[in-house]
Amino acid sequence: MKVRVPALSLVVLILGLAVQAMAQAPARLSDKQVKQLITDTRDAVSRFVDKMDPQMRTAVLKGEGYTIDIKASLKEMDELGKQAANAFNPPSNAGTEVTAYLKKLKAVDKGLSQRAGMSGADKYWEDAKPAFGRLAAAYRIDWAGDPTAWSAKRVSDGEVTTAAADIKKQAGTLGKAVDSALKTDKSVTQAARAGIVTQVKGIETAADDFGKEFKNGRDALPALGRLSGAVDKVATAVPAAALAGPAATALDSIKTRLSLLNMAFGK
Repeated sequence: MKVRVPALSLVVLILGLAVQAMAQAPARLSDKQVKQLITDTRDAVSRFVDKMDPQMRTAVLKGEGYTIDIKASLKEMDELGKQAANAFNPPSNAGTEVTAYLKKLKAVDKGLSQRAGMSGADKYWEDAKPAFGRLAAAYRIDWAGDPTAWSAKRVSDGEVTTAAADIKKQAGTLGKAVDSALKTDKSVTQAARAGIVTQVKGIETAADDFGKEFKNGRDALPALGRLSGAVDKVATAVPAAALAGPAATALDSIKTRLSLLNMAFGK
């Protein structure tokens, strides 16, 4: 039996799913927002520690094959949080320090889940966990995943700005190199050459647009998509013979920096 779905309902369903997917996609946080998130995370952990059963803060848990010094563990957690906060000084993203802090938080989370209620402050830890997830996401780390596989990946605001400016500059170099190479290719008409050079110019324009969007604090992801499209178009439209020597070097440089931008925005 076939079920007919009204066209309007189908459109609404598709749009709804698309909006839901967009809402779930984590937006890139600025340097200022990440710094504040580290502070918020540490504050949330401090609230948990303050609310813990005083006896548990200094307890030593022993079992078959393990000994856990709660006081020492809490001190280590605080020290790792301090190290992450102090090391975050863009362009340094403190990836190593933040990862170490997150791994400690994950270990404590595991311990608390195995000893439910023992801390006397489980509620405050649960209240803090969303901040842990957001901090992890800012470094493209899956908080729910295996900590041994974690690898921090974050690009600072300055690195994003520099990469966009470099792409714009290299696009100018690429345009000149391609134009020069095509002039010696008798099989390419003057009109065709002009069209190809215009496509290369599109990279320069797209990079400039992206840089402006990012600098002004607007959503730069659509502009990044247009920049990626402009680069792909040139890579496939320009004759291979014209993408040699200086042109090849410039295009490789553009692709490298574009890859960095894509990583910065989680693409």
